[in-house]
Amino acid sequence: MPFFADAQGIQGTLIYGATPNSVIVRIKNNTAAAISGNLVSMRFGIRIPDQGAGNPTLTATSLMTTPGSITYPPPYTENSFHYYDVSAVINGGNPVNIPVGGELNAFNVTFANGLGSSTVELVGRLFDGTPGSAGANDATEFYVSIDGANSTDQTTRFYNNGSTSVGLSNSPTISVVGLGGVVLPVSFTHIEAQREGANALVTWGTASEINNQGFDIERSADGKTFTRIGYQRSLAIGGNSNDKLEYSFTDTKPLPGLNQYRLKQLDKDGKTTYSKIVQVIFDGAGNVKVFPNPAGTSKVNVEATGVQSIEVYTLTGQRLNVPVTYGTTSHELNVSSLANGSYTIRINTATGAATEKLVVRH
Repeated sequence: MPFFADAQGIQGTLIYGATPNSVIVRIKNNTAAAISGNLVSMRFGIRIPDQGAGNPTLTATSLMTTPGSITYPPPYTENSFHYYDVSAVINGGNPVNIPVGGELNAFNVTFANGLGSSTVELVGRLFDGTPGSAGANDATEFYVSIDGANSTDQTTRFYNNGSTSVGLSNSPTISVVGLGGVVLPVSFTHIEAQREGANALVTWGTASEINNQGFDIERSADGKTFTRIGYQRSLAIGGNSNDKLEYSFTDTKPLPGLNQYRLKQLDKDGKTTYSKIVQVIFDGAGNVKVFPNPAGTSKVNVEATGVQSIEVYTLTGQRLNVPVTYGTTSHELNVSSLANGSYTIRINTATGAATEKLVVRH
């Protein structure tokens, strides 16, 4: 386990990566002497403004000679930011010889399936014990271990490299150094599935696309084994777009019971990424009627039997506080607080659930 050696001073920063959806984590020797040895482990955190259901996935790739193994503690959301932790153990170590003021590219960090562009920050909390020993939401640390010694500068962990890093902060509790406007490729604005009679309608949207060929639509009954049931080519000219694009796919033969859907996004260079999973249930909630729809008044009626709860969500998956008056088979939603637009109603029963699309037009 690395130990404290605060006399040394390794700092970190971010620079833009070679692709629009990536950044590079760089380390610097902030001491008065060269630092030589084997880099054996490193940990750092990345944060972006929380995008709810649209938070991207993150993958880190070592730029060291010996890649080692990389693990990702579960991401979490705190105080309007979404945090990713990256922990790397460099098998066998990597020889480094960093002169005074010298910099070294350590990791490339790539995002997939986010919301357009975003501010990306390298972040670290001030730990007061052995690195890695903090609680779940306080384990976001920045440290570099060379020859088994923690070489992180505990006072000014991060630095502005003078060209691309912005937002430098080295406060005692949390330190960040960030980049603005990092593009996140094939950024989904929403994905949802809902019943339309005997069919299942899968709809999704993108805020931007880069080098996108199209989408495989995949379905599963258990959330583990997915089967390709359709394909939708990209609507972006040449696979590149900064405009919002809307897509839909109709499953004319949904499975009885639970249907789970996901999108497999296909790049022109052969790379693939997956969307989040959405679901719709057939025959679980029986016959459901929602009216008037579109809703031009403050009241919407839902007719269904055996209802346990009714929930209203935005298209991005945020649950809204909509008052419901429950009856035996007829239930009333007060939608006066909802802005004009499209929403999803989820009707939960003892035997399953159904989702219906609601359009509000006051």
